[in-house]
Order: sequence, then structure tokens, then C-alpha cells
Amino acid sequence: MARESFAYRSLIWLSVSSVLLTFPLIGFGAIVRLKGGGLGCPDWPLCYGRITPIGHLLSPPGAELQQGLEMGHRYVATVLGLLCISMVIAAWRSSYRRWAVGILLLVIFQGMLGRYTVTLKLAGWTVASHLLFGNICFAFIVSFALRARNLTSPGPLFNQRTRLLIPAFALTLLTLVLGGYTSGSGASYHCPGWPLCPDTFPGMQIQSTLKAINFSHRIAAGSATIVTLWALFKLWRRQSLHRGLIVALGLLFLVEVTLGAAAALTFVPVPLSGLHTLTAALIVGFFAAALTPAAPQSAGPVEAA
Repeated sequence: MARESFAYRSLIWLSVSSVLLTFPLIGFGAIVRLKGGGLGCPDWPLCYGRITPIGHLLSPPGAELQQGLEMGHRYVATVLGLLCISMVIAAWRSSYRRWAVGILLLVIFQGMLGRYTVTLKLAGWTVASHLLFGNICFAFIVSFALRARNLTSPGPLFNQRTRLLIPAFALTLLTLVLGGYTSGSGASYHCPGWPLCPDTFPGMQIQSTLKAINFSHRIAAGSATIVTLWALFKLWRRQSLHRGLIVALGLLFLVEVTLGAAAALTFVPVPLSGLHTLTAALIVGFFAAALTPAAPQSAGPVEAA
């Protein structure tokens, strides 16, 4: 078929729609958990065995908001799953098929992590894993959408960007995991100062495990910020093709650190924590864009039947 075939246009539309849906879904999930909605429905995928729990006899009094948030999050995630299935169908006769199948498998795995996050009553490791793989899904979907639209960086600089940005990206993902575990384990409120915890000095003796978990998240965040800004500075000096992307990623890190500090100093209010999670997802998306190699010329069009 020609490049402008229906299947190819559908693939572009589906991939962009998935990006636009996954990004707020990550923030939505954080709000659900922070508002107590994560335990509003003790079973999965339904709520008290029903599509909607409103008015159910076993439903706790006054739990309608939490249950509505939780089920709303599940419904939006279901729509994302349907979009990913549609992407696989649209990409089946193209060289994007493996990408689309891989993304679908990631989304299915993420859904199962969501199940265990609920059934294990928001255990810290499940919250951290769910947040991590949600962002990994977002990164792959962003990369897929850029490749489908050929909005990718030129190939010759890919290796250079990889050497500079992958360590920074790895530290960013580590920070995400520790942030999710900090929130899921209840450690968010155990380090009210910033950037250090109260009584951290002298001797760097952190008095409690929860305070140590919180402080480890800050150490990782500081390390990720320093390594990323250094990598961006090196990229700025070596090439000028993506200076807008470099500036955006650097500014996002500064905004993220500011949001984290404000959340810690104001006892982690829900709106700030939600913005903190969304900004982290934006950073992951920009990393994905910076690390996405150019799509091969033969990969763009959907092949003829």
C-alpha cells in the first residue's frame, strides 16, 4: 500500500492517542492512591463483583469517591489496552509489528501489577513496581509514536546520545522506584525537612528505616539531576540539533526537584504529589524521545497484503 494507507494513518493515530492517554493515566493512578481509592475496591477487575459498586451492601459508607476514582482508573486503563490491541492489528503487516506486540505485552503485565497492587493492599513493592512499569510503558509508547511518524533523531548521533543519556535515564528510573516505594511504604511523612532529613547530621545517622527509605529517594534524585544536567551540557556543546529538547529536559528536572521539595516541606499534599508524578512521567517521555533512533526508511509504510 501507499504510505498514506488507512492502516498506516490508523497506526499513527492510535500511537499518538495512546501517548495522550497514558500520560494522564499515570497521574490519575497517583491521585487514586493518594486519595485512598486504591483500597476502595478490594477485588479486581470488578469492585465487589460489580462493574460499579455504587449502592452495594458490602460497600463501606462514604466510600463512593474512593471507589469512583479506583474504577475510573481501571476503565481508562482498559481503554489503553484496547488501543494497544488496535495498534497490533494496524501494525501487523508492517515492520512495526514487534514494537506493537511488545507494547501490548508490557501493558498487560502492567495491568497484572495493578491487580496485585490492589489485592496485596498497596504493598510498597507493588506500588513501586506499578509506577516503574507504567512509566516504562509510556516511554515505549512515546518511542513507538515517534518512529511511526518519523519524528526521530538522526542515526549518526544515536550512539553518542546513548553513552551520555542512558546512565542518566537509569538513575531516573531508580529514583522513580524509590519514590514509589517511599510513598507506598508510608515513608513520605518521615522526613519533613529538605534537602536533608532532621537529625541527619552529625554522623549521618538516620534514625528509622522509613526515614532512610525517604532519604535514599532524595539521594537518587540528586544524583539523577546532576548526571542528567552534565549529560545535557555535553550534548549542548557537541551538537545543536535538539537544543529545544535539551532545554526542556533540563527545565523539567529543575521543576521536578522544586515540586519534590515543596511536597516535603508542606507534608505531601495530594495536588503537589500528583504534579510530582506527572512531571516525572514527562521526564521519562523526553528521555524516550531523546533515545529513540531513526526509523529505517523501509519501516514506515504498511506493506501490501
